Amino acid sequence: NYTVGTATGAFVSAEKVKVMYIGLDNELAVSGGSVGDEKVKVSLNNGSLSKIGPGRYVAKPTTPGTAIVTVNADGKPSSFEFRVKTVPDPTPMVGASKGGRIPANVFKAQRGIRAELENFVFEGVTFTVTGYTFYATGKGFPDAGVRPGIRGNTFDAVQDLINRCGPGTTVVLDEIKAVGPGGNTRTLPTMAFNLY
Repeated sequence: NYTVGTATGAFVSAEKVKVMYIGLDNELAVSGGSVGDEKVKVSLNNGSLSKIGPGRYVAKPTTPGTAIVTVNADGKPSSFEFRVKTVPDPTPMVGASKGGRIPANVFKAQRGIRAELENFVFEGVTFTVTGYTFYATGKGFPDAGVRPGIRGNTFDAVQDLINRCGPGTTVVLDEIKAVGPGGNTRTLPTMAFNLY
């Protein structure tokens, strides 16, 4: 937990992270010190703030930068500043790989693409891959195998092309789309696999 406070005993605590993230429910524990909860008014200058229980609030900031939470405890205001960030882009992965050289049999055993948030401290945040374009060239493909605009994250729609892959094939996964918190769609980096 990250807690900031004043000499009056008022404090605001971000229970999950040290910053607030746009698109997430940032839970805050708020206290007016010796003042009862019924005499505490809390406001946020960047986004919305809703009370979910005694001394518990959810902040939803809207703009990167900073957010000021003001706690008014029985007429005595105290302000607390938090950094506001966007959730980072996830990393596309196939199995345990982000691309590069991979045994052909290992690649062919994979079922699809997933989006992983690496080293992100806010628990329970996920992205879902919603589409991609598949390219295969090299061995087994005298003409490039191209399948644009595939919906979803599985390889079901390209299994016929994957069956033709082998050592010497290059597979490129492009235009990877993933939906995350708040329904925002991100375009993820292209992945290239050299099968051996």
